Amino acid sequence: METPAQFRRRWGRGLLIIAGIYGIGFAGALGWSFYKVHTHSKWYHHVEYLILRLAPHRPADVTPEQWSCCLHWTWNLHANHGAMSYFPEDQRDAFTADFERHLDGPTGLDTIDAIWDDYGRYAPRALGYMQYRPTKPPMLPDAAGQARYQGYEPLDWWIKELEKREREMK
Repeated sequence: METPAQFRRRWGRGLLIIAGIYGIGFAGALGWSFYKVHTHSKWYHHVEYLILRLAPHRPADVTPEQWSCCLHWTWNLHANHGAMSYFPEDQRDAFTADFERHLDGPTGLDTIDAIWDDYGRYAPRALGYMQYRPTKPPMLPDAAGQARYQGYEPLDWWIKELEKREREMK
């Protein structure tokens, strides 16, 4: 027959083992969650940097206000639909590769359109935001008016922000 002390010791060890298993499982799940958030955050900030890389490549037929408008709304598209819950994890690398490919060639309003098209293709939940595409009327023709109303940063700010990010990366 088992004494009360033996009973407590046996059950105490059992409960300790169960608590240890739960603790290890919880720590693993928490670690995995932090990893996923960190990985997404790196991607998110990299896409911000890619948007900033557009700043110094203003096409000759686009005013600084219009280019700033394009950067502003592309930044907003990413801010609103680049979160973990909006942008599918399995689409991030393909989107980034396409974005970088767009930056390799000549830059123009068609580049902005291609980036927006890619965003809609890779993150379908962003399709509702396409009404704010900056290259279409009334957005582009009224860029100066929108800049006053929306408080866009001037093109010089975008370029300085790019330079700041590049210094931080070194």
